[in-house]
Amino acid sequence: MNDIALDVNIEDIEGGDDFLAKPGRYLVQVLSFEKKWSKDGSKEYISAEYKLLDSMNESQETSLGMNVYDIFSLGESSLWKIKQFAKAVDPEVTGSSIPNPTGKYMSVTVFTDTYGGNENSRAKGYKHVEDWEGLRYSLTDGILVQTGAAVKQNGSSSQVVDI
Repeated sequence: MNDIALDVNIEDIEGGDDFLAKPGRYLVQVLSFEKKWSKDGSKEYISAEYKLLDSMNESQETSLGMNVYDIFSLGESSLWKIKQFAKAVDPEVTGSSIPNPTGKYMSVTVFTDTYGGNENSRAKGYKHVEDWEGLRYSLTDGILVQTGAAVKQNGSSSQVVDI
């Protein structure tokens, strides 16, 4: 069997060292956010996926680059969680719909949850990035700044700008 050539050195790839993200606060980017139906078709819910971009704690650096998955129940007693999420990606959001948050940034607390005998990394405590000061990113004059680049997040759009 022949070797498979990659365009990147394996040691330069972020994450992959742990199966579960280490618990704690992270800066995340929303990768997906969509309504789905339960397997039996009886309930609608929202499924979300986030990429862990930054942490405030060096012991969590091995978790950066990992994806965390989340589920939002649409039951009345759980709507507070959707409101918290919506305000984290856009503090000005109002009305009865959530603008597409894909590509947006926020901070979350990651924890380990056991469901059906399986451990999973989950998110809670959604917050707007206005208070973020991490190892790789910080918020400066309303712009999320990374070494050599800035991410401008206004309303429904985000863009990376060289600085």
